[in-house]
Amino acid sequence: MSTQAANDRRIILLVLSAASVLMVTMGLRMSLGLLVQPMLRDTTVTIAGISFAMATSQLMWGVSQPLSGALADRFGAWPVMWSGTLLLAAGCALTPFLVSTPGLVLTIGVMIALGAGAGSFSILMSQVANKVPVARRGFASGLLNAGGSFGQFLFAPLMQAMILWPVLGWQGAMGVLAVISLATMPLCWWLVRGDGAPSAAGPSLAATGGKAADSPMAGRDASSALAAGEAGKGDKDRSACAVADDDGGTRIVGPCDSPLRLDGQPAQPKAPPAVAAGGGQSLRQAVRQAFADRSYILLHLGFFTCGFHISFLVTHLPTEVDLCGLPASTASWSIAIIGIANVIGSVLIGWCVGHFRSKYLLFWMYASRVALIALYLASPRTDLAFYLFAIGLGLTWLATVPPTAALVGKLFGVRYLATLFGLTLLSHQIGGFLGAWLGGQAIVAFGDYGWMWIADMVLSGTAALLNLPIREDRVVRAAAAA
Repeated sequence: MSTQAANDRRIILLVLSAASVLMVTMGLRMSLGLLVQPMLRDTTVTIAGISFAMATSQLMWGVSQPLSGALADRFGAWPVMWSGTLLLAAGCALTPFLVSTPGLVLTIGVMIALGAGAGSFSILMSQVANKVPVARRGFASGLLNAGGSFGQFLFAPLMQAMILWPVLGWQGAMGVLAVISLATMPLCWWLVRGDGAPSAAGPSLAATGGKAADSPMAGRDASSALAAGEAGKGDKDRSACAVADDDGGTRIVGPCDSPLRLDGQPAQPKAPPAVAAGGGQSLRQAVRQAFADRSYILLHLGFFTCGFHISFLVTHLPTEVDLCGLPASTASWSIAIIGIANVIGSVLIGWCVGHFRSKYLLFWMYASRVALIALYLASPRTDLAFYLFAIGLGLTWLATVPPTAALVGKLFGVRYLATLFGLTLLSHQIGGFLGAWLGGQAIVAFGDYGWMWIADMVLSGTAALLNLPIREDRVVRAAAAA
């Protein structure tokens, strides 16, 4: 009992540490759009130039995800995270001294993006997936994701307050952010300590038959448990799971931590043979195998549109507020409200990942964005309208991350999750580059964002439909086993 309690405490601290790192890196990055208007006022850089720097930041953050994931898979997470932290701090500190389009591309577009990316979803999700029991991964990923959203809630009003404070201004605010980013270093060290041990989670924690998280069979065991809905419980409360394939309605009942088909075989996702074999697969083979899978491609395409949506809003919402004649505080509080609403959305979706198919969760989240944008366009431009819009957007803002990561884990296991999920994030940020950059082009060409809102609606609707054909086993909670 005492060992289990100690393990539970370790898991809680692990997830909180990862969430705290993400709180800083995501909160800082998501608040950079508040710099647009002050930079336009105080420098000679144009809105097109600033938008291009912000768009480059979105793209390079996406590049950093598979890159940092692959480096962490090869050399370990700690050297990647501490070097990224130093790069992030340097980028923040240098931004006020390089106020030209090339300078902002270097600092905001490259240094801050790559630095923040080294302490973001790719590595952090992999750390959690490899050290947390399968039964708790969905909820743990939701809590981790909520950390990033809570960072947005904290950093947006903090950034706006520093910008408006004459002692600091936007230049001083960047210096403060550099210091804050360095404070994540001890958390990064604590998070990765013990890496390389035979079993990070311990046999009493993971429903993997006692196999180590980094053993050759770990990918198979983790993906099998994920396919069972990540719904296993401890020894004292083990409920049954019912699993049915996409092409049939047969109920297959067994303990959630060891689901069985009616023929007595373990319930597993329809993974490719190399994954099912579990051993001897290289990173290159895993990547090649993933891109040969139609479901993985569809996941990339849907996540691309998500990036377009988020980056357009986080970069250009302050300018949209300014066009409506509302104060800058409306923009900062709208971004903050999106963040706190997504804390709720992330935790809720994290729970849902263990109870419903992830592709349907993604469908409904993307579809809801179409309705929300339509309602916003039909509403009067008031403070209240922006705040209500922010609440609706926030519920799904980054909540797409847990089901996307879960789908990658179900399809290919967790051995190379940092790299394979990182590649989906790259697609997300390619969309993000276009959302941020085209928003700047739209405001220059048309004087408003009308066409961007329409494009956002079309892409969100497309993303919803793209998720439906993804291959994923259906998991249903059944009555508790006697």
